Amino acid sequence: MPKVRFGTVGGTKDINNNRAQVTLENGDFTLEYDNSNTETAMITMKAKYNKEIYVKTFTIDKYDGSPIYLPIWELEKDGKAYPGYELVKIETKNRKLIVEKGYSPETKLINPGQIALDTPSYYTVGGMCK
Repeated sequence: MPKVRFGTVGGTKDINNNRAQVTLENGDFTLEYDNSNTETAMITMKAKYNKEIYVKTFTIDKYDGSPIYLPIWELEKDGKAYPGYELVKIETKNRKLIVEKGYSPETKLINPGQIALDTPSYYTVGGMCK
């Protein structure tokens, strides 16, 4: 499955003591990385929507830093799923945590020049005209 990214929302932070935190979208999205237990990485995503905070902690066994894609729609608040639809890419490289949002959850290579995909949701689409 090819990976297709929309937009440029992302960030990088230094990893200190096997921990790092990246905050994006003016504080409406936070990803916390904790690999202090080297057997299991704990990755906690938090996203705000309509003044409510949705959260999920993903447990990744034997995480080696290679790129992984986590589904934002699995975040919950009081049993209610987050309304977003996108994958978030996480990677560690050179003691840095790299987080990129906006990946399409569903893609299909039709032929070498064509990809069919579902567009990820966005927290914003720009300014509004009056």
